Amino acid sequence: MDFLDNHILPQSAHHIVLLRYILMLTLVILVPYLSFITGASLISLFLRKKGPEAGEGKYYKLAKDFADLAAFNKSLPLALGVVPMLSAVFCYAQLLHLSGSSVPGYLLLSLILFLVAAGLLSLYKHSFHFTDLFTYLGKEEIKSEEYKREIASYKFSMGGMFASTGFYGVIFLLVATYIFVGAIQLASQTDKVAEANDFLLLLFSFDTITYYIQFLFLAITLASLVMLYYYFRPSSEQKKLVSEEYAEYVKKFSLSTGLVSMLIIPIFLVANILSKSDVALTGSIFFAGIFVFFLLVMLSNLFYLMLRNNHTKHITSATFLMLLFLVVFVMKDQFAFNTATKDQYIQLVENYEIKHAEFLAEFGLGGEVISGADIYNGKCVACHQFDKKVVGPPYNETLPKYEGDVDKLANFILNPVKINPEYPAMPNQGLKPAEAKAVAEYIIQTYQPEAK
Repeated sequence: MDFLDNHILPQSAHHIVLLRYILMLTLVILVPYLSFITGASLISLFLRKKGPEAGEGKYYKLAKDFADLAAFNKSLPLALGVVPMLSAVFCYAQLLHLSGSSVPGYLLLSLILFLVAAGLLSLYKHSFHFTDLFTYLGKEEIKSEEYKREIASYKFSMGGMFASTGFYGVIFLLVATYIFVGAIQLASQTDKVAEANDFLLLLFSFDTITYYIQFLFLAITLASLVMLYYYFRPSSEQKKLVSEEYAEYVKKFSLSTGLVSMLIIPIFLVANILSKSDVALTGSIFFAGIFVFFLLVMLSNLFYLMLRNNHTKHITSATFLMLLFLVVFVMKDQFAFNTATKDQYIQLVENYEIKHAEFLAEFGLGGEVISGADIYNGKCVACHQFDKKVVGPPYNETLPKYEGDVDKLANFILNPVKINPEYPAMPNQGLKPAEAKAVAEYIIQTYQPEAK
């Protein structure tokens, strides 16, 4: 976006490296959160629709639990979604400055859609609870017909909100995360910078499609794991608040759903790595990909053991492995981005040095450091000594008349004239004013005390 590009301050090499680390940390927070909220919302919507069809209350309750986790706290979308996404916009705007890429603009669009989705999903969560409340009140014996009609009216209105907020919330969230994923993948396609403003490239590139599919299956896996951890971690009290039958259902559903999703991820993981452009591929990316695959195998084994033996003993280990997996998963793509933008890094550093020099010159500061000693040893020492006649007169004869006046001596060096008929005229040395002043300062500081 031109607006963002025009308000970027050039960054030094150290600052660019720091921005890369900030971006990686930002995405380590943001990608898992977006993944979890997407997976939990999708599962909740699926179970809510399946519940009435199957006539099973456990589907409805689990859908409610996933909705509660997805919108657990009003401040989480701000802390884990909005702030990191703004940070990502800032980092990409700085790192892709002068490249012509519209990645920061696409991320801003994703942020706007995410805000709408977060608001709708919060309403979806609360509509669950209000629907339950009005259903309960509808079963109570209320003598007043006016209250009965009012409760029925609110229940009908809430039912409409219940159906629409969840559906549209998930739609907005899917679109927001797709654009977010597409923007991140587009950032690594530096060989297509000229096409970076083409929104169709973001939507339909093979990189975006393969990454987003693995993102969705990762979302379902992560949401399933969080639900297992919520109910079955060693210190959890949630299991005691529900029936054994429901707890068993939560365990089997989450383990089987997480395992199936996990087994699909490697297919699209490999496809996404192989789809990377040549400028983004390095040994680090392949190593990270192998490590991610290894972690997936370990996680799959833990899920399979817990499902086969009908227990959740390994839930803490699975959670730790998932956290490690998410970190390496994000780092893998940042390795690709850093590799693909090596030339961009050089361009940014050169641009900073030019702008920095212009800024200093504007205020009469900076510039090349001039050494009077180097100029003296290169041009003066061959013809002048302190107390010996060489080609030119010795300093003990000439310096007293300058009386420490640096500017007067510098002017003579710049415009030498024949003064003493015993010596030839000093040739013009071709020095710049600053150089003449530097050598004059050096001569006076070095030899003036001895000339007195």
